[in-house]
Amino acid sequence: MKDQNTTAEELEQKDEQEVEAQEKSIQDDEIVKKLAAEIKRLQEENALHLDNLMREKAEIENLRKRHMRELEDTAKYTIGEFSKDVVEVMESLHKAMEYKKEFDTTDSKIAGMFEGIDMTLKLLEKIFTKNGIQRVYPVDAEFDHRLHQAISKLSVQDKKNNQIIDVIQAGYTIQDRLLKPALVVVNVIEE
Repeated sequence: MKDQNTTAEELEQKDEQEVEAQEKSIQDDEIVKKLAAEIKRLQEENALHLDNLMREKAEIENLRKRHMRELEDTAKYTIGEFSKDVVEVMESLHKAMEYKKEFDTTDSKIAGMFEGIDMTLKLLEKIFTKNGIQRVYPVDAEFDHRLHQAISKLSVQDKKNNQIIDVIQAGYTIQDRLLKPALVVVNVIEE
């Protein structure tokens, strides 16, 4: 009987061990499921953070590029406002040189004056070229509203329609930006 009791006890113990093992297996499965869900949540959170990080990095890169462009523009066009005033001096020198033919240039004082004006004009042109400032004097060119301002229209038959007949005042550009439009007379042939 003792052997049967022992066997019954052993069987009961085995059953308890199996039940405990099943309970532990169920608990382990639940832990694994919880851990898998936590891993999935962390991966999604990580992906979201990575996406946000990449967006922030792209935004910083865009800001850097925009800042560099603004710095380049500032460097390029800083001289612009000053140039608007100086182009008036350039135009005055050009006008003075246009009147040269009306004076007696055999007179040394007058010849010296025009030579000084010419030297000043050439020096100013050299400075303008160095700083990317160009004079726009479009006689016989086609009218371009981006560079020219029509102040008058005439009808001349031997010129093309929309052709500039006369330049009242030259215009100026700095790099690719208009400082001052050329004031022009445009040919308009009415049909």
